[in-house]
Amino acid sequence: MKSLIQGLQVFEENTTSIEPVCFNPVRLAIIRAPQLPLRLPLERLHQIHMILDRDAWVCIDSAFYDLPLLAWTDFETSGRDSLIEPVTCKILHYQAHALLLQDKIMHLLLEEVRRLPA
Repeated sequence: MKSLIQGLQVFEENTTSIEPVCFNPVRLAIIRAPQLPLRLPLERLHQIHMILDRDAWVCIDSAFYDLPLLAWTDFETSGRDSLIEPVTCKILHYQAHALLLQDKIMHLLLEEVRRLPA
Protein backbone atom coordinates (compact mmCIF):
# COMPACT_ATOMS: atom_id res chain seq x y z
CA MET A 1 0.00 0.00 0.00
CA LYS A 2 2.89 2.34 0.62
CA SER A 3 3.55 1.95 -3.09
CA LEU A 4 0.61 4.32 -3.70
CA ILE A 5 2.51 7.17 -2.04
CA GLN A 6 6.09 6.10 -2.66
CA GLY A 7 8.06 8.66 -4.64
CA LEU A 8 5.47 11.42 -4.37
CA GLN A 9 6.50 14.88 -3.24
CA VAL A 10 5.48 15.45 0.40
CA PHE A 11 4.41 18.98 1.30
CA GLU A 12 4.88 18.44 5.05
CA GLU A 13 5.77 15.48 7.28
CA ASN A 14 5.13 15.28 11.02
CA THR A 15 4.98 12.77 13.83
CA THR A 16 1.57 12.45 15.40
CA SER A 17 -0.42 10.04 17.50
CA ILE A 18 -3.79 8.45 16.88
CA GLU A 19 -6.07 7.99 19.84
CA PRO A 20 -7.11 4.39 20.50
CA VAL A 21 -10.79 5.29 20.02
CA CYS A 22 -9.87 5.86 16.35
CA PHE A 23 -6.93 3.53 15.82
CA ASN A 24 -8.43 0.33 17.26
CA PRO A 25 -11.66 0.26 15.18
CA VAL A 26 -9.80 1.09 11.97
CA ARG A 27 -7.16 -1.56 12.64
CA LEU A 28 -9.91 -4.09 13.39
CA ALA A 29 -11.66 -3.23 10.10
CA ILE A 30 -8.38 -3.82 8.26
CA ILE A 31 -7.92 -7.18 9.97
CA ARG A 32 -11.50 -8.23 9.15
CA ALA A 33 -11.44 -7.01 5.54
CA PRO A 34 -11.85 -9.86 3.05
CA GLN A 35 -9.45 -8.11 0.68
CA LEU A 36 -6.85 -5.39 1.11
CA PRO A 37 -6.47 -2.56 0.49
CA LEU A 38 -9.85 -1.52 1.82
CA ARG A 39 -11.30 1.52 0.02
CA LEU A 40 -13.93 3.58 1.83
CA PRO A 41 -15.65 6.69 0.48
CA LEU A 42 -16.05 9.43 3.09
CA GLU A 43 -19.73 10.19 2.77
CA ARG A 44 -19.75 13.89 3.64
CA LEU A 45 -16.61 14.78 1.70
CA HIS A 46 -17.54 14.21 -1.93
CA GLN A 47 -14.90 12.41 -3.97
CA ILE A 48 -12.64 11.88 -0.94
CA HIS A 49 -11.83 8.25 -0.16
CA MET A 50 -9.65 6.42 2.33
CA ILE A 51 -7.51 3.52 1.24
CA LEU A 52 -6.59 1.39 4.24
CA ASP A 53 -3.90 -1.23 4.53
CA ARG A 54 -1.76 -2.61 7.32
CA ASP A 55 1.13 -0.24 6.68
CA ALA A 56 -0.63 2.99 5.63
CA TRP A 57 -3.94 4.83 5.66
CA VAL A 58 -4.09 7.10 2.62
CA CYS A 59 -6.70 9.77 1.97
CA ILE A 60 -7.16 10.37 -1.76
CA ASP A 61 -9.12 12.72 -3.99
CA SER A 62 -10.88 10.50 -6.51
CA ALA A 63 -11.72 13.52 -8.70
CA PHE A 64 -8.01 14.10 -9.29
CA TYR A 65 -6.76 10.68 -10.39
CA ASP A 66 -6.63 9.33 -6.82
CA LEU A 67 -3.89 11.73 -5.81
CA PRO A 68 -3.23 11.60 -2.08
CA LEU A 69 -4.16 14.44 0.23
CA LEU A 70 -2.57 12.94 3.31
CA ALA A 71 -1.38 9.63 4.70
CA TRP A 72 -0.76 8.07 8.08
CA THR A 73 2.21 5.66 7.97
CA ASP A 74 4.86 3.97 10.10
CA PHE A 75 2.54 2.97 12.93
CA GLU A 76 4.55 2.15 16.03
CA THR A 77 2.66 -0.94 17.14
CA SER A 78 5.49 -3.36 17.84
CA GLY A 79 5.65 -4.07 21.53
CA ARG A 80 2.28 -2.44 22.06
CA ASP A 81 0.88 -3.98 25.21
CA SER A 82 -2.08 -1.72 25.87
CA LEU A 83 -5.14 -0.97 23.77
CA ILE A 84 -5.75 2.28 25.66
CA GLU A 85 -2.54 4.05 24.65
CA PRO A 86 -2.30 6.31 21.56
CA VAL A 87 -0.33 4.97 18.61
CA THR A 88 2.50 7.12 17.27
CA CYS A 89 2.90 7.39 13.51
CA LYS A 90 3.96 9.70 10.71
CA ILE A 91 1.49 11.92 8.93
CA LEU A 92 2.32 13.05 5.44
CA HIS A 93 0.58 16.04 3.88
CA TYR A 94 0.62 16.10 0.09
CA GLN A 95 -1.31 19.33 -0.35
CA ALA A 96 -1.22 22.62 1.52
CA HIS A 97 -4.85 22.43 2.64
CA ALA A 98 -4.63 18.83 3.91
CA LEU A 99 -3.91 20.01 7.45
CA LEU A 100 -7.29 21.76 7.50
CA LEU A 101 -9.08 18.50 6.69
CA GLN A 102 -7.02 16.15 8.85
CA ASP A 103 -9.28 16.00 11.92
CA LYS A 104 -12.49 15.89 9.88
CA ILE A 105 -11.13 13.06 7.74
CA MET A 106 -10.22 11.01 10.81
CA HIS A 107 -13.70 11.61 12.28
CA LEU A 108 -15.44 10.59 9.04
CA LEU A 109 -13.18 7.55 8.69
CA LEU A 110 -14.25 6.38 12.12
CA GLU A 111 -17.93 6.82 11.14
CA GLU A 112 -17.43 4.75 7.97
CA VAL A 113 -15.57 1.99 9.81
CA ARG A 114 -18.35 1.72 12.38
CA ARG A 115 -20.85 1.15 9.55
CA LEU A 116 -18.97 -1.89 8.26
CA PRO A 117 -20.36 -5.31 9.11
CA ALA A 118 -18.65 -6.97 12.08
